[in-house]
Amino acid sequence: MAFEEADTKVRINGVEGVQLSTKQTGYLPDFFRVYMSSETKANVLSFSDLEDLYSVTYQPQKSFTVHLPDKDIIFYRRDKL
Repeated sequence: MAFEEADTKVRINGVEGVQLSTKQTGYLPDFFRVYMSSETKANVLSFSDLEDLYSVTYQPQKSFTVHLPDKDIIFYRRDKL
């Protein structure tokens, strides 16, 4: 995903009170524009934003599947992420 600088900065509160600020944004293919950071191990994809657009099936401790009009995308649980 290519990214660009956003007009506004977003602050994200992480684990143990760590706060991250980022102005990096990009378009996540098949989904929508997201904020991201190249300085983190993981980026957060808003589950509620996904559910507002698509049907989502959750398999506890395994994965969740986003049902797009033309395909399904499966996000598997990996290394606590």
